[in-house]
Amino acid sequence: MKNCGIILRSLILFSMICSSSFTAAQEAWTPNPPSCPGDLQISLIHEGEPAFFAGQLFTNDAAACLGTRMTYYLEAARAELDRQAQIYEANLQANRDICIVELDALEAVNFILEDELATALAEHWYDSFEFHFTVGLVAGVGVGYLLGRVL
Repeated sequence: MKNCGIILRSLILFSMICSSSFTAAQEAWTPNPPSCPGDLQISLIHEGEPAFFAGQLFTNDAAACLGTRMTYYLEAARAELDRQAQIYEANLQANRDICIVELDALEAVNFILEDELATALAEHWYDSFEFHFTVGLVAGVGVGYLLGRVL
């Protein structure tokens, strides 16, 4: 039974260490998009409205800057998703390992308790030395008393 307490204390300590190490605060990543030089003009036109100018809607610099920003945000989102997936995967692996250790500890405790139960059930009270000694002593005193009464 003493081994059960040691195993359980070790298991609790291990669980506390693992849970605190994997729930540490994560750094928040904030994207810094590339800056766009110069005067960027963007005109909004709704569907069905006539364009009030001829040519393209964006200046060349505005179109290049928007394309660069769109590519940047797409890659930044992919990188953030990959980072989050790695964090979740690490937490999942850590929780899996903790469950395996807890299962092993519980199996060890179960084995110890089953062994102690089998030992307790195998030893009957009437098979003990103390019982035989006491019965022999009482029988000897009784026989001596009876012999003393008869003789």
